[in-house]
Amino acid sequence: MFRRIGRGGTGGWGGREIPAPAAPVKYENGDAVLELESGKYEIRYTPNPSYIQVLSTYTPLVELAGNREARQLIAPLLPPGLEPEPGALWQKIRDASLRDLASHFPMEPAVLDELDAKLKNLSNHP
Repeated sequence: MFRRIGRGGTGGWGGREIPAPAAPVKYENGDAVLELESGKYEIRYTPNPSYIQVLSTYTPLVELAGNREARQLIAPLLPPGLEPEPGALWQKIRDASLRDLASHFPMEPAVLDELDAKLKNLSNHP
């Protein structure tokens, strides 16, 4: 939805929402390009990728190791021989999570659930 921002009163748009312009949308390099008439616009859209990172025991260990606080939380749970450094983890386990490792190494579900609550607090959600 587009909202043209104009002067108030009878002569302008008064900041009310108007539908997308009738001008055709062009796509260049995967981006949508619109040609709009002059004025100020506020354009709201939902992005395709998620920009909100939610950390949990289902998050790949490599991603958790990239977060300093998360790395400190997961270090005691890692099996012997695994270092909580992104490069070292990528070389050994690629995109496995703590939950994936729990099927091979003993980890109490309650400990993982408690860790989930702590990791959620580190997430960049609103």
